[in-house]
Order: sequence, then C-alpha cells, then structure tokens
Amino acid sequence: GYIFEDGKTRLLFDPVLIEPFSGNCYSFPETEIDITEFCKLKFDAIFISHIHEDHFCLESLNYFDRDIPIYIFSVFVEALELLKELGFRNIHLLELSNDVRVGEFNVRTHRALDENIDSIFHINWKQVNILN
Repeated sequence: GYIFEDGKTRLLFDPVLIEPFSGNCYSFPETEIDITEFCKLKFDAIFISHIHEDHFCLESLNYFDRDIPIYIFSVFVEALELLKELGFRNIHLLELSNDVRVGEFNVRTHRALDENIDSIFHINWKQVNILN
C-alpha cells in the first residue's frame, strides 16, 4: 500500500498490514509494520484499486475506524457487502474516469489491464502527478 499526505490530508491506498498476505505471499523487500502504531494514524480516505487480496485485505481493513470513507473499484457487489459486514458505513463505488477530491488531492480511476477486475489511480496534488 501507499500513503499520500500533505500535512492536512492523509490518504491510504490498497492497505495490506499483515504478513503473509493471501495465505503464502510476503512483501519484498521485507517490511515490518507496527500495526498498533500504524493504526493510530488518522486517514481521510482509503482507496482500493481492485479486490485481489494484495490490495483488498479484509484482515487489514479490520484495523481501521469504521467511519473512514472507503473508495473501491469493483464490479462485484459482494465486495461492498463484505465491507458493510465489517461495519464500514461510508463506502463509495468508484467508476472508471471519475474523480474523487479529498482535501488538495484529486484521485481519478482509470482502466487497467482488465476493466472488470482492476483499476489504476492517477493522483494529482497541486502540480504533482502520480500514476499508481
């Protein structure tokens, strides 16, 4: 996952806090996350690009405040239901080529390899552009 912040706004993309993820996958290079300390950070939004476990990890999402807005790209309504079952109340389904503005950040969802499975994000902050 990635964090983007500018001192006022903090966004989290595709959070995976556990090792191994997907049952037998490990991050490379190896990372160590103090989940207790990490979860003390306050996030203005969480963005999920697609529902593969290395981007949409329910065990990791379970650590976050249920009021954080979650923006997710998925053609499967079951993904939204899983988030609702975890208790999240502010869930937004992303559509391709739409913008979401959070603070000074603008996030646009674009088609990736398979528009029925995944997406990529174009993050714009002032004059900085990042394709994730």
